[in-house]
Amino acid sequence: MKNTIKAFKVGHEVIWKHGQWRRLRWPIALSVLLVPLSIAGFFTLGWELSAYLQHLLFPNQTWTEFVGFVIWIALSILVAGPLYIVFRSLVLLVFTPFLDLVAEETESIMTGKPIPTGRTILSSIHRLILMLLVIVLASLLVVVAGFALSVIPVAGPALSTAVVFFFQMFLSSAAFIDPYLDRRGMTPKQALALLWSKKLEVFFFGAAGFLITMIPIIGWFIGPTYSVISGVALGVLLFEENLDPTKQIAS
Repeated sequence: MKNTIKAFKVGHEVIWKHGQWRRLRWPIALSVLLVPLSIAGFFTLGWELSAYLQHLLFPNQTWTEFVGFVIWIALSILVAGPLYIVFRSLVLLVFTPFLDLVAEETESIMTGKPIPTGRTILSSIHRLILMLLVIVLASLLVVVAGFALSVIPVAGPALSTAVVFFFQMFLSSAAFIDPYLDRRGMTPKQALALLWSKKLEVFFFGAAGFLITMIPIIGWFIGPTYSVISGVALGVLLFEENLDPTKQIAS
């Protein structure tokens, strides 16, 4: 968990001490707008799925109001994981034109040697879309696996919740850390292998970003923004440790 704490500390420094919030005002504003839109999307999709299942399974009768409400909430929760990953990827897309600037500032703070890459915005977007497809597919598989676990008597629901939450937080973090690993020349397969080798750290990072974002209003501003910049910082830490497992970047 120490790398997660360090990453958020560096993210805070980049935003405030180094004044990057001034250059990031537009992506911050757009990412804030995405939060209520995404929440509305969660429940709207759940409602549509509920109506579709009712029509498919019981075409000649309607559910009671209570049953319909319970199914609506259950389906909204079921799709929340993949949609949360899509939301975080959209936030990252909004920040993409500024990621090189953020990465160089973060590298200057952490290593003292920013490394220019010459990558174009289009190539960064292409990598983001590729990773999004892989991560959303994995997230959907996690939902299916969670549903299967939930039918186990007694312990099933608790086990399902724990497994789904862990993997969804891991996957939601991957999209935020990957841009830096891409910047350092790692393929998607190499990046995912590195992230999986640090799975607990990546999980803690995702859980922290999720909890911050869930704070009404204030969290909408700082949660996505801190996750983007701190994701770069965590990418630096994990990449440097991968080069030399004994190497620690000084606080």
